[in-house]
This record gives sequence, structure tokens and C-alpha cells, in this order.
Amino acid sequence: MENMSKIRMQYIVEGGVLNGTIIEPIMAFISVKYPHRKTKDLYVPPMKTDDKEIKTWHCCQDSCPHPDFEGDIKVLLEHLMLHKGRLLKPWNKRQQLKSPIPAVKLPSNPWDDAPKMGLNEDRRFCLSLYIDDVKRTLRKQGLEIINA
Repeated sequence: MENMSKIRMQYIVEGGVLNGTIIEPIMAFISVKYPHRKTKDLYVPPMKTDDKEIKTWHCCQDSCPHPDFEGDIKVLLEHLMLHKGRLLKPWNKRQQLKSPIPAVKLPSNPWDDAPKMGLNEDRRFCLSLYIDDVKRTLRKQGLEIINA
């Protein structure tokens, strides 16, 4: 038996909120796959037969507020915005409590008042460089810095 190849026609949305969304015709339906969801949505596109012409799109989701709408592909893209859902999952409270971000409280530079007190300004500058280096190292390790 020969190796059978599949030919698939897909449209991929580039840019905007729906970036990466795949629209694929499957038999009499249009399948829509969002990049952040596992399931696909189905739509019935407008079609024409010998007997009648249907000018509306139909959304096959049960909870759709407007399952029938009329227009071209731009109207379909507008309708997809209703069902896109959240693109990023927010942390719930329980998950935030399980993995809190550790924070380190650093004291302020004691030499910040050096010009007022007539002290050496070079020490203030050197100590500021050292504190900035410590902050950078702590952030690289995933620690949050709280200034005193």
C-alpha cells in the first residue's frame, strides 16, 4: 500500500489577541483551535445548495449568547472573541499561598545623608554601587527586594 499523504487547508490568525488561532474547514464545518485551549469550537459556515441559500454562520456551542450571525470572515473573527476565554490563567489564592515569592528586606544606604553632614561623598557612591549589585544578584536568584 502506498504512503497516503494528507492535504489540510488551514488559516492561522497572525497578530492581535487571537494570534495563533487555527481555523480549519472540516467537511461542512469550520473548526477553530485556540492556542491556549485543548478543545476546538465548531461553526457551520454560510452555504448554498440547489434549493436554498443560508447566509448566516452558526456557532455550535451550547452557551453562546448569539449563535447565529451574518457576515464574512471578519464577523467570524469578531465572534471568536466571545469564546476565546482567558489567555493566561491567573493564580488562585491557594496556589499563591503554596508558592509565595521570598523577599529580602535591604536597609537603605546610611551614607545617603553624607552631603548634608559634610561626609565623604565617594563612600556613598561606592556603597550605592555595592547595594545595586546585591539587588541584582538577589533578583537573579528569584528573590524580591523590599527597601527599608
